[in-house]
Amino acid sequence: DVYKRQVSTQSTGGTQLEKGNPLGTVLVTEKILQTIFKQLTPSNLTVTTSGDLATVLSNNTSQVSTITASLTYYSLQLTSQQLERAVALQQLLRSGLEFAAGLVRASSPEEIRELIVEWTSRLTKLQQGEIILCPGGWTGLTSIGTLLYIIERTSEDHYSFVICNSGAGLEYHPSAVFLCPAESTEVDSGAPPTKLKYKTCLRIEKIPKERMTDVGFWLVTFSLWIKDPPSEFHRVEVLYDVLFPWLASGQQGGRQRLLGEAMVETANDPHSVWRTPARSGTSFHKSIMEGVRYLLRRVGFSTDQIKQISYAFRIEYLLKAGKDLIGLLQQKGKKKKKKK
Repeated sequence: DVYKRQVSTQSTGGTQLEKGNPLGTVLVTEKILQTIFKQLTPSNLTVTTSGDLATVLSNNTSQVSTITASLTYYSLQLTSQQLERAVALQQLLRSGLEFAAGLVRASSPEEIRELIVEWTSRLTKLQQGEIILCPGGWTGLTSIGTLLYIIERTSEDHYSFVICNSGAGLEYHPSAVFLCPAESTEVDSGAPPTKLKYKTCLRIEKIPKERMTDVGFWLVTFSLWIKDPPSEFHRVEVLYDVLFPWLASGQQGGRQRLLGEAMVETANDPHSVWRTPARSGTSFHKSIMEGVRYLLRRVGFSTDQIKQISYAFRIEYLLKAGKDLIGLLQQKGKKKKKKK
């Protein structure tokens, strides 16, 4: 569509914005977040995030100055530090996007391998507490999915890895049944209805450095969605039954750790909350937004502030869809005039 073509030429040459493709999904999501945070920045406030983004995200220095950041549809109360951190997160997403775009542009297996080696080198050079993001997922013959990976170096020898997913594959994540609001009841039984929610952000900790920086792991992980044409072997099971368990299975206490055990260790992650999953099978951007929400919670945004940013995202997405429709109508109008 018109908006996606306009955005895609900056990084991908317009070749990776097909329905649900991870790169295209991250590209559009990042661009909308950039639009929101740019609007949130008052004209009299300069937000600087140059330099070490990890320092920006981990800086806990209290800033009492509060700004009223105005969008066209509402005002949001933020501290200048919160706005700085939000822009830093958007730039982290942009950085991961640029790397993924390079993978897509690669014209040979050798070039892809060189980029993966460069990626693992970036992971090796991360400082303790530093974060890096990258898109993930799969593009198969019968299914497609988009994920976001959040990688953090937690010590000299270990990393953490957060899998952000709101769609297919959630059956592997922890789930729980919640009661719906009391004003509604089941017609047949009179019992209150229930809702199944999931931990959409799954954190794996204590991943050994040699596994997190393994070239083979990342080659397979990225090939599930950058390889064209799609393959019957590109499916969610490869991620959750093979790759993620291997990542989590480093030696712990003299034995191999199972993925389920790794989940139990992070069950009380305060930044991973119970969420309603995507139902449509076409809302691929929601996995990316689950990762954004996770990081916003981590840097001190309240639940109400995150809901307002999510609301802004939905409005901006709708506005972009409206521009697409207008562009398509204009194109059809031009074609009709040429025929006459």
